[in-house]
Formats: sequence, structure tokens, C-alpha cells
Amino acid sequence: MSRGRKEARRKAGDVLGGYRIERQLGAGSMGTVYAVRDPKGAPFALKVLDANLAEGEMLQRFSREAELASRVNHPNICKVHRSGAATDGSPFLVLELLEGEDLRACLRREVRLPVEALVTLCEHVCAGLAAVREAGAVHRDLKPENIFFHTPTRQYKLLDFGIAKVLGGIAMTARGQILGTAEYMSPEQARGGEVDVRSDIYGLGCVLWEAAAGRPPFVGKNFIEVLTAHRDRRPEPLADHGAQVGAAIERVILRALEKSPEARFGPEDMALAMRTAQEQGVGPGEAPPAASWTDRLFAFLKGRG
Repeated sequence: MSRGRKEARRKAGDVLGGYRIERQLGAGSMGTVYAVRDPKGAPFALKVLDANLAEGEMLQRFSREAELASRVNHPNICKVHRSGAATDGSPFLVLELLEGEDLRACLRREVRLPVEALVTLCEHVCAGLAAVREAGAVHRDLKPENIFFHTPTRQYKLLDFGIAKVLGGIAMTARGQILGTAEYMSPEQARGGEVDVRSDIYGLGCVLWEAAAGRPPFVGKNFIEVLTAHRDRRPEPLADHGAQVGAAIERVILRALEKSPEARFGPEDMALAMRTAQEQGVGPGEAPPAASWTDRLFAFLKGRG
């Protein structure tokens, strides 16, 4: 197929693969996502790969997403119902239609999440990662854009398995090739090494650190500078960036960000550790957070009354 071939312009009312388009939900470098209905009127999302990308590695990534989806059925993962191709050759996936917003949109608005939201986010993502692990795969691109809060069920769901790796299968990319997003990439992934669920746990640690501090743990002027920081630097204390999560929660996040995969949690253990840290509050030997001046003034006035 020629790379000069462009995706057909599609609008509300058009039918693609038997699904009637209602509206466009989003567009990116690889294609477009539409809200659609099937012949019975049931709502779905249709993710369409641009026709000019429907070959080579991009098509392999798209096919990998469909392959992994057939292995995983979990409430914390966006369900893929089927795959197909439009008349112009553009491959598509029929997805669960989600209502809400991705975590990136939430962080743009809120900047930081409160502790309860951090814990819930951690629990839901860990449950999804455990299901991905059971399917023999690794997500490899865990970031706020790929975590969606589905409002009707109040659940976080993992999206976009386009660069996921199916463990034990035929390699889609050569060893040493780096795939992923720099700000959320584990040290072993940054080196182009072997990855497993503990690499996704590192990515989750980066997401939680950002959701607490308002920025990723490592930033830099370019891709290489950020990857080098993941390999060589320790994260700064969360309090240095205005986070107010307490030492127990911070210890859990920092363990997820350990340089060695062996030192990190598994998904189930991390979810339990976060919930336990929240319930414990101030840990043994730690001073409670200082009261604000308004709290102290209220206590003083109450004592005089």
C-alpha cells in the first residue's frame, strides 16, 4: 500500500465497517477515534488507523493492540470488541465507549490529586497491570494520557496497548530499540533491555509522583537527558515540590521508582501498600504535619472560649 494514501475524510452519518459515526472524539499522529453506533444502536468507540500507515511497524502495533485485547477482559482495561478494515484499507478497532477524561486532562485542571484519589488510582491501575501480566504482556507506555477515568463506573482504565510487548512471543522490535515516553520510562526500558510488569510499576510510580507533585519526577531539555536521569538520579523529595502526601505514601511511590526491578513491588503488593499507607497516616517515629496558622488560631480561640 502506498504511503501517500491518506485516510478518507469522515463525518457524522458516515458508515464504516457497519458502524455509523456520530462524532469525532480525538485524533493523533496514527489515526482518529470516533463515537459510533452499531446496527442495533449500541454505542462504541471506533479507533481508525490512517490508511497511509497501514503497513510495516505501525500496522504491527495496531495488530498487537487487537491481539492483546483478545487475551484480556478486565474492568480496569478498556475493552476491545473486534477489529476490521474500512473499504479504503484503514484498519480499525471497535472499543468500549468511555465517558469521562484521561488523567492528563485531570492533571491539567487539578495539578495535584488528593491522597484518596492517588490511592484509588494506584489500586485500579495495579489491578489492570495484574491482568496484563496474567495475559503474558507488558504495557510499556504507562502515562497520564493512557489512563482514563470512566465517570459512570468511577473506574480508572488502561488505554492504548499499541507498543505493548507480549512476553514469550515473536519480538516486534529489535533488542536495544527504545519505545515509550521518556518521562515515564523505567531504567531497563531506557537501556533497551528486557522488561516485565515491574517496568510498568515504575511507570506507575512516575505517574503517581507527578499526580502528587504536579510534574514528573525527571524532566530535561531533551529525550536523552530524561532517560539518563531515570538511569542515574534519585527522585527529589515530594515535599520539595509542594506535595502533601505523608511519608508513608511517599515511601511506596519511591519503592516503585527503584532503579532495580527486583526492588520494586508487584501490582498486588503495591496496591495493598498504598492502601495500608493511607490507613496508617503518620508512620512510627514521624512528626505529624504542622498545623496551618488558621488551625492554630482556631485552637487558640477555642481554648479561650
